[in-house]
Amino acid sequence: MALLSYLQNEHILKRLKIVHGIIILAAVLFFIILHVLGLQTTVGVLWPQMTLVAMGGIMAVSYLSLVGKKERIPLVPLISFFLLNILTTLLVWFTGALGSPFIPLYLMIVMVSAQLYSYVAALCQTVLAFAGLVIIFNATTNAILPLFTLFPGTVASAHFQSDAVVIIFGILYALLFLFTALSSSNARVMLYRPHARGEMDSTYQERIVNNMPIAVLIVDETLHMLGGNAYAKKHFTFKPSTTLAAALNMSQEACKHTLEELSHNGKEKKCSWKKNHDSYEPVEIRVYKDTRPKEKDSAYIVFVEEVEQK
Repeated sequence: MALLSYLQNEHILKRLKIVHGIIILAAVLFFIILHVLGLQTTVGVLWPQMTLVAMGGIMAVSYLSLVGKKERIPLVPLISFFLLNILTTLLVWFTGALGSPFIPLYLMIVMVSAQLYSYVAALCQTVLAFAGLVIIFNATTNAILPLFTLFPGTVASAHFQSDAVVIIFGILYALLFLFTALSSSNARVMLYRPHARGEMDSTYQERIVNNMPIAVLIVDETLHMLGGNAYAKKHFTFKPSTTLAAALNMSQEACKHTLEELSHNGKEKKCSWKKNHDSYEPVEIRVYKDTRPKEKDSAYIVFVEEVEQK
């Protein structure tokens, strides 16, 4: 895994957790609103509430797959988003079909899938959302399924529209879903750009780091080597389970002290890199500490350069 790829995955995992939390809170909030609506009117809100409970439950279970350190983005949340898409169709059916206030939930699911997973996933979500909306509308219009509504006293005839209006709605929703998928997929690249103006796109940063003729490693607080650039992979064999202390043939305490010292004074230090059981290679290391005040974990960025033997 490349250095910036690891950081990008951490970025995506963090936002996946935020999205899960927002969906769970929204499900609770909508549940309460529907409960109040049910108390004040004769509208049936049981099925919409049960659907919201199912949504919140799926997101809660999905959140567990994001707990702990992950080397890659788990697929469980993506599967949960597809289930959420299907449940959204049920929620739309239970709250008025084409007149449901919950239709924008489709857009959120498409956007999250595009930005945090892939363009293909977003297109699949788009097709699933539009198909669900069309099926529910046609089924309720043709009395195949009963029509539910959140509007007290609304008669079924108010749901019917002329063919021209239905076609217009269909085209607009199809274009809206597709535009959401396309724009959100493009925004995926923008999400990883630095905040300060004038700085390079992270895509170019990653290319530069990967093409540098020097090994660049990212090391966590426990001294595990989490990733590195192409040069590091080629010239310095390591695994994510390997510690930098073991590679430099140091104790954990000595290695930690060395990293802290070098990160503060900005100097280099000559060490020995363990290539196999019996051989060592002289190297020179420099350290930069990536400190994140708002996050618990920091990381060391270690530059390892081979030293010519005289």
